Parts: sequence; structure tokens; C-alpha cells
Amino acid sequence: MFDILHIINRELLIACKNSMWFNVFIRIVVLMAILQIITLIFNKIQKRLLSKTDEIEAIKQIKTTLRLVHMVINTFVVLSALIAFLASVGVNIKPFLATAGVAGIAVGYAAKRFLEDIISGIIIITSGQIRMGDYVNISGKEGTVENIDLKMVTLRGINGNVHFIRNGLIDIVTNYTRDYSYFLLDLGVSYDEDPDKVMAVLKDIFDKELMADTKIAPKILGDIEICGLNSFENSSIIIRIRIKTVPKEQWAVQRAFNRLILQRFKEENIEIPYPYQNVLIKNS
Repeated sequence: MFDILHIINRELLIACKNSMWFNVFIRIVVLMAILQIITLIFNKIQKRLLSKTDEIEAIKQIKTTLRLVHMVINTFVVLSALIAFLASVGVNIKPFLATAGVAGIAVGYAAKRFLEDIISGIIIITSGQIRMGDYVNISGKEGTVENIDLKMVTLRGINGNVHFIRNGLIDIVTNYTRDYSYFLLDLGVSYDEDPDKVMAVLKDIFDKELMADTKIAPKILGDIEICGLNSFENSSIIIRIRIKTVPKEQWAVQRAFNRLILQRFKEENIEIPYPYQNVLIKNS
């Protein structure tokens, strides 16, 4: 008799445990489905918003803002699901919430850095200082913004290095690709050269060769700006020029223009000086 009761109790316990784990499994599946649905909704919203504009700056701002909102909603859903699950299995969450409130006050100073990161992240994202895809300089580190959230910014350097920068440490941001960019060149030529001739040749290169390049021309937003003779150096005079470009395309324009300058200057016999030393040997 006692053996039968023992077996029945054991089977009931096993059934309850199996039921509990099955309930956990179902809740996890439902949670994953809800998160997937949220992701699909955000993808549709992003696609619709992006279809209404072709401005690069607007596109970057839309992607960055939606990424932040998506992350916040996912966090809220996961926390809500966790609280609901604990309540469903008979765990009284009120003591935990009360303890969390007291603990929150106790660790307030310890969490100062974390709160600084969150607040700074909200300000950075909502003000549009940094967006996904921007090329920036933060704390002496340069790179393309690969990810930005409420905690940190992730930069990918041109050499492939990845920089992780806490939002709370971000003070001064240099954004090289906001609205438009500039290719700035300080070109040194020999003192024997006529500056007016050099500037005329640069203008001709820009008009007839650089703008004739079908790959480069769409990246240029305006005429060349020849600022003139900018300074005098030890072995050269410096002529400054500037070209306005599409964001993040200034380096492609620079490389193409530099190549054309070198070719034409050789044809025109315009000297680009380089450092050298004269060595005088005296017979003793």
C-alpha cells in the first residue's frame, strides 16, 4: 500500500516538473516569436521611411534612431516576460522590487558611471552627433561608426582595428561626414614656379580631367576652390585648394586628383620639391 502511494507521489512530482519545464519552454518560444515580430515590424517601418528620402544624412539618422527604439522595446519586453514568469510560478516579486529600490539607493554612487553612459548615449543619438556609418574622431580614435547604443560607440578603424568607447567618455566629437565633406590639399611647389601658372594648371586639371572621370565626378558637389598662395616653407611655396564632396568620398577624390596632378606637373615641368641636402667635402 505504502509502495503504491510512493510510486503515485513520485509520478505526480515528475509530471509537475515536466509540466513546469514545458511551460518554461512555451514561454521562451512565445517570447522569441514576439521579439521576431517586433524586428519584422521595425524592418518594415525602416524600409518605408527610407523609401521616402534619398538624403544620406536623413537615412543615417533614421537607422540610428530606429535602432535605439528597437533596443529599448526589446529590453522592456524581455523584462516584462521575466517578471510575469516569476509571478506565474508563485514567486512574490514585491520583496525583490522593494529590495531593488533600497539597493538602488545604496549603489547609486557606484552606478554613476553607468548612468553617465546611458544619459550621454541618449543625448548623442537624439541630437544626431553620431550616426551609423559616419566617419568620426572620438578621444583620438578615428573610424567608421559600426554600432552605437546607450552604453558605448563602436568604431572600425581604416586598418581594421575596432575601438570601443564609453558614451560617458565622449566629450568632443569630430564628424568628417556630416552633411558633406571637403578634400583639402596644401600643395608645395618650387620657388622658381609662377603661382598663377600653377593655379591655372590645377583649375584645368579639375575641369577637363577630374570632372571627366565618370566614377569621380558624381562624388563632387561643387567647383574647385583655389584659395591661393597660402604660406612660405623652407624649400617650397604652398598653394591651398579645396573641393566639396559627398560625405565620406573626400579620400577617393583626393587620390584621383593627386594622381592627375603628378602626371600633369611632369608634362608641364612644374617642380614639386622634396627634401635634400648638399654635402660639401673640403680637402684638409
